[in-house]
Amino acid sequence: MAAPVGTMDKQAWQLLFNEMPIGAMLRNLGSLTELDVLRTDEPESLDRVEAVLNSKEHLRKGRIHPIDVLKALKTYKSGGKLGRSKKTWNPVSRIVDILEKAFELSFDVV
Repeated sequence: MAAPVGTMDKQAWQLLFNEMPIGAMLRNLGSLTELDVLRTDEPESLDRVEAVLNSKEHLRKGRIHPIDVLKALKTYKSGGKLGRSKKTWNPVSRIVDILEKAFELSFDVV
């Protein structure tokens, strides 16, 4: 059982991130960045994002459609200004690159 998402702190998000499946990762990249779980100076976290999102096996097993990746890419690049989100973050350029590659790879696994 986890606390409501809005009340979780960085440590709780870090624990969840370490075992997060691909679909949840795509949906929560903004929150993870806002809470400084994903930062440019923490390459281990960015390496995990890359290992999951740029893996055809993870994309296939997670049944990730190209539209899901495109939504995540557009939302993440917007820094929270797109849609109804009340959160804001500064997009990490490496994550944007990872999402762009994941978008291309997702067409191969549909």
